[in-house]
Amino acid sequence: MIARLMPEQPAATPPGRPALWSLLLWGLLSLLAALGCIMLMRQPGSIAPLWLSNTLIVCAMLAYTPRHWPTLLVAHGLAVLGANMLTGGTATMALAFVPGNVLEAWMGAWLLRRHGNVRSVIHEPNALLQALLLGPALAAGLGALAGSITLFMLAPAGDLLGIFTTWWLGSALGWVCVFPLGVLALALGPRQALQACLQTLQLPLALLVAGVTLLAFSSLPYPYVYVAAIGMLAAYCGGFASASLAAPITVAACFGLISRGLMVLPPQTGPGADALHLLPLLLAVLSPLLLGAALEQSRRRNAEQLARREARYRSLYTRAPTLLHSTDVEGRLLSVSSAWLQHFGYRESEVLGRKISDFISLDPQGLASPELLPVLTAGEPVEDLPMLARRADGKLRRVRLSMVWEEDAGREQGLCSMASLRDVTEEQALLKRLDEERQLLQITLTSIADGVLSTDEQGRIIFINRSASRLSGWDMNAAAGHAVTEVLNLRAAHDKTRALDPVGSCLATGRMETLPPDCVLQARDGHSYAMTGSASPIHDATGHLRGVVMVFQDVSRAREDARRLNHMAHHDALTGLPNRVLLMDRIEQACSSAARKGQGFAIGFVDLDHFKLINDTLGHAMGDQLLQLVAQRLSGELRSTDTVCRLGGDEFVLLLSEVQGPEHAARVAEKLLRQVAEPIALGARQVTASLSMGLALYPDDGQSAEELMKHADMALYRAKQLGRNRYCLYDPAMAATAVQRLQMAQLLRQDMEGERLYLMLQAQVDIEGGRHVAAEALLRWAPASGPEIGPAEFIPVAEESGLMLSLGRHVLQLVARLLSERRDLLESELRLAINVSPQQLVDARFPEDVQRLLRETGLPPPRLELEITESALMGSPEESRRALLQLKSLGVRLAVDDFGTGYSSLSHLKHFPVDAVKIDRSFVQDLDRNAGDRALVRAIIAMAASLGLECVAEGVETESQVQLLREMGCHLMQGYLFAHPMPYNEMPLWPSLRRIEPEYRRLH
Repeated sequence: MIARLMPEQPAATPPGRPALWSLLLWGLLSLLAALGCIMLMRQPGSIAPLWLSNTLIVCAMLAYTPRHWPTLLVAHGLAVLGANMLTGGTATMALAFVPGNVLEAWMGAWLLRRHGNVRSVIHEPNALLQALLLGPALAAGLGALAGSITLFMLAPAGDLLGIFTTWWLGSALGWVCVFPLGVLALALGPRQALQACLQTLQLPLALLVAGVTLLAFSSLPYPYVYVAAIGMLAAYCGGFASASLAAPITVAACFGLISRGLMVLPPQTGPGADALHLLPLLLAVLSPLLLGAALEQSRRRNAEQLARREARYRSLYTRAPTLLHSTDVEGRLLSVSSAWLQHFGYRESEVLGRKISDFISLDPQGLASPELLPVLTAGEPVEDLPMLARRADGKLRRVRLSMVWEEDAGREQGLCSMASLRDVTEEQALLKRLDEERQLLQITLTSIADGVLSTDEQGRIIFINRSASRLSGWDMNAAAGHAVTEVLNLRAAHDKTRALDPVGSCLATGRMETLPPDCVLQARDGHSYAMTGSASPIHDATGHLRGVVMVFQDVSRAREDARRLNHMAHHDALTGLPNRVLLMDRIEQACSSAARKGQGFAIGFVDLDHFKLINDTLGHAMGDQLLQLVAQRLSGELRSTDTVCRLGGDEFVLLLSEVQGPEHAARVAEKLLRQVAEPIALGARQVTASLSMGLALYPDDGQSAEELMKHADMALYRAKQLGRNRYCLYDPAMAATAVQRLQMAQLLRQDMEGERLYLMLQAQVDIEGGRHVAAEALLRWAPASGPEIGPAEFIPVAEESGLMLSLGRHVLQLVARLLSERRDLLESELRLAINVSPQQLVDARFPEDVQRLLRETGLPPPRLELEITESALMGSPEESRRALLQLKSLGVRLAVDDFGTGYSSLSHLKHFPVDAVKIDRSFVQDLDRNAGDRALVRAIIAMAASLGLECVAEGVETESQVQLLREMGCHLMQGYLFAHPMPYNEMPLWPSLRRIEPEYRRLH
């Protein structure tokens, strides 16, 4: 009880220098206490059995510092002196009482201050016992000894032991009566001590103690037992304060009864017998004080422990990572945790005392039910109530409120609430995102074209998407809970009696199971779908198998597309014939089969003769139609065991199975040549086509597909060399020829980098003008080893091996060197003619090469004449025309060489920007013997004249040829009759206006 009133710090010490009125007050109090004790019990010249004055002064001395003690002791001595004199004592006798009382007061204050713990007396029994030993026992005993000796010296006839006993017990009773109250005032302060003594329970207890004491001492046997018992009851109920009040009340009641004669003391004998009855009273009063101190100690310890727990709780509360706050019944904040303040951005001074509604309010969106609204005001616990919390920066946070009310006994409404907040802003945002992702996943699984289903660990369907429903014929509601085998009727395409259960296998093995490639699904409505897919196990976080997810696709169209793509990959798109890939596979199979059976077969390479001309003149559409018709004729003439393949362009390959020998293969080839040679209708036109074919037989001409293909290609090349529209069987000599051509190509490539290629010049003659107008540059090749190789032999090899462009550029370099060495030829009026190959003509870099030649040599462009064969022009007429126009823009002359051999109409010349035509030597050499050649040459000369073109006759070797050509109107000639080709550095420079004599040979 006192623990509630004790301040946390010791009471302030009174001022060190007491005022005069303070000294007078203490002296007056000491005087009054002494008078009261003397008048109550003491007879004149005797010792008072109760003495309060000494203890009162001791309490005053403890309240001040030792340097004020002398003043207090002087006041106390005067008070003792005055009290004795006022009660009729002599001055000597009165003065004899002063030393003992002053010594007791000084000794008690000094011992308690030096060795005692006065402020702990009220709540520590050990401190109380120590104070009682120092004060009532030691100090009072010393004072009693000094006083009794003084009195005995004044009256030797007296009883020294009796005087000492009475003095000491009276002083001890005074200590027990006054000291507890004084210590209470010292420990609590006068005001709080007074409050402790005036508490509600103290007055009834004081009255009870007084009543029981009067009753016990007046009429009950063994009164000290009752006095001790009632005192201990008061100490138990009211603590040390009640015990402090009970002690003076008990003593006062006892001595009051004695003074009125209402209490008869038992007879005593021996020294100090009259005072021995005070000893039980002293013991009866001490017991409640000790109990009160023990109870106060327990209460203080409990209070300190409670305070420590409360401090620890408050510390934990403040430092808790949870958002905590407490409110009073009006909703005002009493405390908040540091996490609460930090989370919402407030300071403690900004929130304490304010209503919680200033910071949080109900979240209408999160409120699941309107019945939760009155819960906050009903004093009932709340759990996870959705609220909106406003931060210091104004931002709102979604929180969950959980709250309990602290109730007080005897009251229905709670005193305060304890609440915690849980910020769920991010949690709700995450839940929202998860819900959106779940919905998106649901939509995705429902919307994707693949069938998806999932099962539990028993293989029962728990989800099936729209595609799976469409394929199986089962909707989600119907399929849920059924076994997968009931919903998906999966079968093998080659064995539809055997059911497939990938989900069951996956559940049994715990591994992914894939559907076989030929799996089909028989739907509920009878439709069948080609299927592919897999079943995968679903494991939870602990690795336990929780079910299976199966993903499958309808690949019916894909398989059909794959079949079609496979056909396209192995067949020609235009003709539908097998392509090279399929052909090679069939040839390999034919090789294996023929080796096992001992049979033969043949490979034929086929080319359409002059197909490019037909394609360019009639158009690509007609060319494609021709290829299709030829493919049909070839396929129609062969057996079903034979194969016709189109490699590309106008190239076909035949696989003739079970061929008995070369004669058998030749008969088949002749039959095909005849069939294709029949007229073919292309739209409104009738055209004829011819084939060139090369044949190679297994096993004589090769035992592998590559070898047979290579040899058949060589035979085809030979057929083309022999004039086309024919077949050729492979001969091993063809391989040797091919090797020679390869070696020649390699040697030609090497010699282009050396000096083995050179130019010869042959003059062109104007018969009528008697002058030489041009010199044709002719390329010659003299290898380091072996004889010289002519153009007719190495030019085709260069064209086949892709060396023609490099060779043409090399010729231009040789021409530039010729002109740099023959400055007289460069400065003359003679034209220089150069032959141009078909590859050069369409080469994009050729005009630049010509322009570079003109620029580097200084040759005027009109004196450079480029000769292009008629077949080169007609191979691709439109492309040739564009190339000629580009060359013509340089200012050079253009001539058509070998005219009459290119199967072209004479009217085609008007589309080409040429300046001259050169009649092929094949028409000139029999001019005097063949009427057909004469008619053709005459027509060429007339056509050239009508188009304004010069006409040059090549290969003139006789005088009769000269005469006929002159009669036909051709006066420009070239041939051995006039000059053989000669090295350019040996060629004489003829006068440009020299007349030719009738003897033409003199021109040599």
